[in-house]
Amino acid sequence: MSGKVLKNSLIGAAAGIAAAILLLLIFGFIALKNDDPDSLVSLTAHAARFIGAAATGFIASRLNKENGLLCGAFSGAFYSFVILLAAAFSDGEFRFLPSILICLICIVVSGVFGIIGLPGEKSGNARRKELMKRSGLVKR
Repeated sequence: MSGKVLKNSLIGAAAGIAAAILLLLIFGFIALKNDDPDSLVSLTAHAARFIGAAATGFIASRLNKENGLLCGAFSGAFYSFVILLAAAFSDGEFRFLPSILICLICIVVSGVFGIIGLPGEKSGNARRKELMKRSGLVKR
């Protein structure tokens, strides 16, 4: 594994953590406006966690520009490690198996969005126009 993949994975994980924290704040304000905010806690926490995992893989692969699955999976692993640490040191009850399952789902989501986040090639039409410009058939 190259240093570029590791660096971009760490940056992607930091961006995903920031996105999850921002989403938790937004969802918290939305839940406060609800009559029963306790009913939304689990839903909003999972949504923020998985959207953060998606952002982690997407941003890491965009920065790396290749190896989307590898970069997304590594950034998801770093992100999941932070989730495990936060769960282990929280005041609530720490259940190992559900936490590991959630972390595995986060790694998969991050890897999938790592593949989605790869910059695509030019479409056939754009490639054809570029070739025509190069050959001199079309003037600017």
